[in-house]
This record gives sequence, C-alpha cells and structure tokens, in this order.
Amino acid sequence: MDMKQVKEMIGKAVPQGPKPLYMRLRELKGTSLGGLYCDDKTLYKNRPGLQDGDGIIIQKTVIPEVTTSDTLLINLYRWHPKEQTLDGPVEVALSRHLKVPELKEKLHQLSGITAEDIRIVKPMKWQLKDLANMPLLQWHMRNVKAQAILGGKPWRARSGDTLCYKDGKILELIEQNKDNPDKGIVTRRGAPERAIKILTPEEIEAREAALKAAEEKYKEEAAKRSAANDKADGGHGGADGSVPPPPAPELMPPPPAV
Repeated sequence: MDMKQVKEMIGKAVPQGPKPLYMRLRELKGTSLGGLYCDDKTLYKNRPGLQDGDGIIIQKTVIPEVTTSDTLLINLYRWHPKEQTLDGPVEVALSRHLKVPELKEKLHQLSGITAEDIRIVKPMKWQLKDLANMPLLQWHMRNVKAQAILGGKPWRARSGDTLCYKDGKILELIEQNKDNPDKGIVTRRGAPERAIKILTPEEIEAREAALKAAEEKYKEEAAKRSAANDKADGGHGGADGSVPPPPAPELMPPPPAV
C-alpha cells in the first residue's frame, strides 16, 4: 500500500484530522517522535514489521508537503525588523536539493512575502537567544548563489536545523538610524568606552590645591599618631624613628593629555 492510499484511509477514519495534502506521518517510538514516513515509499518500506497496536503520529503541515528520503525537517523563524519580533519555529519538510529560488517560493507560500524580496540566513543557536543579534546577521546573502542547494554550501542544512527569513524591503533599525546614534540598536563588546574630560586652568588649579590640602592633612594626622605612640611606649614612631610616607590621596587619576 502506498502512502497516498494510507493518508486517504486515515483521512476517512479521522475526519477531524488534516487533509491528505497537509498530512505528515511519523513513527511513534514510545512517547516520542520517530522517523519520517516518505511519500515515495510503501507503508511496508517505511515501517518494516508494522504490527497491530503500533502507533503512527499524524502531523498537520502549514503548507502542502511531499516527503522523500531526501527530505529535511527544518525549523523556520520569521524576523520582523520593524516590530523587532521573531515568529516561530514552524517545522517544514524541505528537499535537501531545493535551490534558493525554490526555497524562496516555499517561504512565499508560508508568509506571503514576495519571493524576490525574501532574505534567508542560517543562524547559530546562541544568536536566537538575544533579539539584538537579529539585525546583525548576514541578511545580504552575498555568499549564497542562486544555484546553491539547501543541503550544500553555504548552509549545509540537516534535519533539525534552523533557518530565519525576513522581508528584505523592510530596513533594520540600525539601517534606518545609522545617522542618529541616539536611536536604533547598538551592540558593543568588551569594556565600555570612558569619556575624556578636558579641564580648564581654573579646574586644574583647584584640583592641585585639593591634592596638596589632602597631603598636608595626612601628614598632620600621621605626626599626631606618631607622637601618641611615642608617648605610649617611650619609643620612636618607626624602626628608625621616622614617620611613614603618606599614601596617595583617594582622588581620580589625572585625565589623559589632550
């Protein structure tokens, strides 16, 4: 029995389920999803040794699918640059031999975006954890040739991988606001920049006076402590009778020369 017949029988037995064209069948392994049933194989070749009581999982697809041994199950996310939101994931079955124009046509069916305006990237998992990374992905697709296939360079997609897509006509906020540093997304790595303040002559004079006053105050306090210690033990302030030098006052270091 081929899979078209199997899906038609399931459709009749489960009328509330998806129509055969939007039906994906998978093996039930305990309580988990198993292998994909390919439409170009018979039920026996998909599941040798199928017995009474064995389970089959029925999944409703978002677009019509035809599954073969070359099919990859890909998680799709749609990025909205204007709203700064990420939709998904949506799992779709795609051929590993699907070329870029064909992939864009599939995404057009899914999203309604004009195929020629669709931009696609394959992100790293960590990049999806922070939406601030999304505008910085390689949406330009300069390294993706029109004849490239899903399972080949540069994506080398496998089942379970993730692709993100967007409408390329909508500019990212960092593109819209590149002339206005107070808006848009700014991503920095490493230590934050430190502002440089240029002091006026009056400020320099006041700063030096404060340093001198702090030093004199410390010397005065140190002399008092030394005299008190000498009176208490009849000895001297230090091993050689000297007073230890004062530490540097706790003030900000001088600004760099400009």
